Formats: sequence, structure tokens, C-alpha cells
Amino acid sequence: MEKYINAGTFADMQDKARNASAGNVRRVARNVAWMLQAAASIEEAREGEANPAFRRWLYQLARRLEFGVTESAVELAGIARVRDVRGVGRNRAERMARDGYNDLTKLLEDDIDALARVLNSRRRAELMRNAVVRYLDDHSRHNQINHANRASACGRNAALVNALYESCGLDFNIAALDLLQTIAPKAREQDTGGDSEPDIVIPLGDGLLVIECKTKQSEKGTIGLHEAFEVIAKSVHLNPVARVTLGKPQFHTIPIERAAKEGLTLITHSTFCEAVIRIWENLMTKEPFLDLLRLPGYLDKCDLDGIAR
Repeated sequence: MEKYINAGTFADMQDKARNASAGNVRRVARNVAWMLQAAASIEEAREGEANPAFRRWLYQLARRLEFGVTESAVELAGIARVRDVRGVGRNRAERMARDGYNDLTKLLEDDIDALARVLNSRRRAELMRNAVVRYLDDHSRHNQINHANRASACGRNAALVNALYESCGLDFNIAALDLLQTIAPKAREQDTGGDSEPDIVIPLGDGLLVIECKTKQSEKGTIGLHEAFEVIAKSVHLNPVARVTLGKPQFHTIPIERAAKEGLTLITHSTFCEAVIRIWENLMTKEPFLDLLRLPGYLDKCDLDGIAR
């Protein structure tokens, strides 16, 4: 299994075990992945005592076993399988990752001929690009419909939700602030256009929680390291108690991996919206959510489960 998730060939595996045929390896991998997913669910059920980093590690290792790839190639392999991009299996996903195409922004913006050389086919390269755009769009669209319906069900203005999902740039900053002020009325705009301040601040009892908003159109990829970490330099003079980057559509894996070490909290627009709606639905309260924003790392919906009422 270690060889399988670290780009080992089936020939290498058969050197270690006679019965390590491709079919047997994949069968064992599915069983081990199931056990890791079960362990992650148990960790999740511990709620307030759960270790979010450990839970994510278990889920991610299970995903790597599902596709038989390294950490850097797992998202590419998943997109290719879900979108049925024929000819992009574990080997080509690894080759793409080695050439830097695990950065979805590079995959979408780089010269198509360069990607075609990696995938040995221009047609395959075009299909992979289209698959990435659909992957980013569909994930966001599914959540938007769900959140807008739940907002209406609890008597809230679904237009606030739709604005967050459909806006970019400065309009996204405004939409995020409008949504945030429904649960934290003291939240205010900080950056008025000079581009040297974080976009939003929330005054807390012991200081400021600062939020930088970053967006990209799905055809341009994900939020990269520089964009995700920009809030650190922008907020030095404010000496905040917490720094948050609110990103849309998703973050690249590198900032996710480094966020906790740098004292930065990352949250996607869909997780942010999920938190606000849960507060509207009285499934959780504002204070634990603000406390969660003060914990460095990457926040997802399972973290919200840990602070549910």
C-alpha cells in the first residue's frame, strides 16, 4: 500500500509480494481506505475533543488509496475519474503533478500544448481543462442551491446567499460583509480601496479579527499561496488576534498545508455561508464560530460539526 500511494509500479509491488497484481492491490487498497474512513468518522464523532488535523489526514490518506497516487496528485486523479477523462489514470496524474499541474491555476492558464505534451494528447489536455472548470463550478453551484433554499426556509433573505456565490472582486467583499453582519453586527469594512488594508475587521474583546477576501473565476483556477497569505502583510500594523482569508472558489493545496504553521485561518465561501446559515437555523451560535476563526488552519464543514449545539 505504501508503494501504491507513492507512485510505485505494479512490477515493483510484485517484487515484494507474488500476489500483488493490479487487481489485488486495488482490492486491498479499497479495504484499507474503508478502514481509514471509518477511523476518520469515529474521530469526527468525538466532536469537541476531536483532532481536526488528524481527521483530515485520515480522509486524505483514504483518498490516496482510492486512486493510488501521491498527495500532490490526488485532486487531479479525482477530477479525472469523476469527470470521466479517459486516459488520465494514476500515472498521468502523477506526471501532471510533477510538472506543477496540481496547481489548477497553472493547469487552466498554461499553454495547452505544454499540457498536451504531458498527457500525450491535445484532446486529452482539452478534456482535462474542461473537467477542472466543471469541477469548480459544479461544487459551488450545488452548495448555492442548498444554502439559498435553507435561507428561505428559516425566513432569511436568500439574495444575500446568492450574492456571495455569484459575485467577484469588490462585489464579493461587500456580499461577504453583508452576510457577516447578520450574525456579527460590529463587523465593518476596513479596506476602502487603497489595497493596503485587510478587507473586513471584526472588533472582539481582546483585539481585531481581520479578514481578507480573495476570489477567482473558476476558469482561472484556485486561490494560491501568495493570495491566501496576503492578509499577513496587510494586517501587521493592526496587530490582530486572528487573520483569516475567505476564498472563492477553493484554495490550492500548498496554502492549505502551510496555513496552521503561519498562524493563518483559511475558509472557503461555501463553508463560511454554511456557518452563517447554521447560526440562522439555531444549530450553533456566533461565539463558537468566531472562536473557530481564531484557530489557524483550514476550516471545513466537519469543523462546524464540532461546535454544533
